Amino acid sequence: MTQAVQDEMRDLITEIEYHRRRYYLDQDPEISDFEYDQLERRLKELEQAHPALRQSDSPTQRVGGFIADSHPSQPHRTPMLSLDNAYTEEEVLDFVKKCQEATSSDLNFSAELKIDGLSISLRYRFGSLAAAVTRGDGTVGEEVTSNAKTIRCLPLFVKEWRDLEEVEIRGEVYFRRSRFEVLNQERLDKGLDAFANPRNAASGSLRLLDSTETATRGLDMFIYQAVGTYADRFESHYQLLTHLKSLGFPTNEHTTFCPDAEQLIQTIQNWQDLRHDLDYDTDGMVLKVDELRAHEEIGFTQKFPKWALAFKFQAEQATTQIKAITIQVGRTGVLTPVAELEPVLLAGTTVSRATLHNFEEIQRKDIRVGDWVFIEKGGEIIPKVVKVILNKRNDPSCATEPPTQCPTCGGSVEQEKGQVAIRCVNLSCPAQLERRIQHFAQRKAMDIRGLGKEWVQTLTRAGLLTDLPSIYQLKASDLKKLERTGEKWIENLLNEIEASKTRPFRKLLFGVGIPMIGEKAAELLVDHFLSFERLSQASEEELAALHGVGEQMAWSIAKHLKEDTVQRMFNTFAELGLQLSEKPSSSDQQRPLENKTVVITGTLDAMSRTQAADLLKQLGAKVTSSVSKQTDFLLAGAKAGSKLAKAKKLEVEIVDEEWLQQWQKV
Repeated sequence: MTQAVQDEMRDLITEIEYHRRRYYLDQDPEISDFEYDQLERRLKELEQAHPALRQSDSPTQRVGGFIADSHPSQPHRTPMLSLDNAYTEEEVLDFVKKCQEATSSDLNFSAELKIDGLSISLRYRFGSLAAAVTRGDGTVGEEVTSNAKTIRCLPLFVKEWRDLEEVEIRGEVYFRRSRFEVLNQERLDKGLDAFANPRNAASGSLRLLDSTETATRGLDMFIYQAVGTYADRFESHYQLLTHLKSLGFPTNEHTTFCPDAEQLIQTIQNWQDLRHDLDYDTDGMVLKVDELRAHEEIGFTQKFPKWALAFKFQAEQATTQIKAITIQVGRTGVLTPVAELEPVLLAGTTVSRATLHNFEEIQRKDIRVGDWVFIEKGGEIIPKVVKVILNKRNDPSCATEPPTQCPTCGGSVEQEKGQVAIRCVNLSCPAQLERRIQHFAQRKAMDIRGLGKEWVQTLTRAGLLTDLPSIYQLKASDLKKLERTGEKWIENLLNEIEASKTRPFRKLLFGVGIPMIGEKAAELLVDHFLSFERLSQASEEELAALHGVGEQMAWSIAKHLKEDTVQRMFNTFAELGLQLSEKPSSSDQQRPLENKTVVITGTLDAMSRTQAADLLKQLGAKVTSSVSKQTDFLLAGAKAGSKLAKAKKLEVEIVDEEWLQQWQKV
């Protein structure tokens, strides 16, 4: 009996998978929706009667049912880099020329529509979808596997991969316009707010905590890449995409093979207008060198692969009227004027707000409430006001004056020397607080896991977080009063907060978000001054004398560090046990890896890759993302992939975590 049930389950899964591909990939269904639903219903009945026999690749997983407390972070084995942008044909020709010069050969290219959605990495283990991770910051993303399984066009099992330990592919999750319109109407019928645009709706839907809700949204996806050793099997990117399609993955049918720059330009020109006929949003085209072997040779920058380029289509424009001008207060206190517009359709999205950048921009363009204006989407993302249509100005209204106080806290504002920005100087301003805490807790700063955007909002609005030091004054008894806070979550959060006290001073200095002190500037300042006491006493002249610090930056840093609110904040940090100094690290013994280049790959046991990179930098090493002839060491953890193979080929010295830990004792 058990075998008969198992066989029927397997037959149903095979049949459902066949019809899924006919419907979603071939657009040529052989059965009606009702007949398809009957197959899924029968499978569900069998699984409910025999739960122990449920298969890992069962399509019933697509209905969701998992509710997460939060999405855990997960590092990417290979960074998910951004793409450099181009806006003119000359830039495309320059891209082609540089790629050919880097390889000293003629190259082929591919042109893919740039889908306006959310990038995601999918890992299949022995054929089954095992993990789905959002792009995040390119190094670490959110694990959303249960939600990804609800995307119906995505295979849950690939039998051709059943003998492969892991295959990683990447794609873009999006909403079809037709589905987005239906979804918004459903929300309006329920008395809920409509989503602003398909991209935001896709991003939010994929990151919902309840996968049952995600399943109702109707997300779609296109696969655009494979990474790691599996990709090494192919010579051509276009060939790889064709192969993935044959396995049942949704790839964009409009991807074009281009043997030369002329064909690339022609393809771009064709899609400038044709894109409006698509059922999904696209804001440009992604151009790639087709020969996969050439990618490593052409190389990468820290942010972009040099063998790929995002060509952005011309921004769409429209006219509308300004109903009001409001002011947003950013993380660092900058006051940004925003035009509240009469809603207008722009690039497929209803736009009701546009940035005015700063008050000098308002005065330069003479922008006033009631004006009719010409707007466009800069890079097709953020709407902006291009100019005022003066001949439609009927009411000679008063010009917009810069604010004399913060619209949120009523505190003082100032315009720094040589800057156009007007800033609220109150570090406790509620409008700044949430963003300031999020910045402080991020991985590159104090790395307090569990203190993400949603929890920061909850804690600040409950009055438990009132400034940065208050993070370290949270008590379990206060946290227990909040909804959705179990004892384990509270314990983990407080442990993370306590552990962050050991972060080096440079992380703290970057994390507090003082204007003009970014991550690199914090490292530079701490390397020179070593402590907050010495840094805060430094004069403008001392700061400006440092290589990499100009006069304007020196003036700003000196001014902010001497403010009473900043001094009190760091004094409180010291009382709470945070690190406000670092030991000198200039001797050969303390910087034994001076001028050495190190690449990290795989998963480490005792520390995260970010922590390993921090330690390597303290030891004098330069940490890069790709292996080359200039690499001195490859630090390889568990499940090291293609970087390990390349390091062996180039005879780069391969070291492990134990090698790194020995330097901690120096």
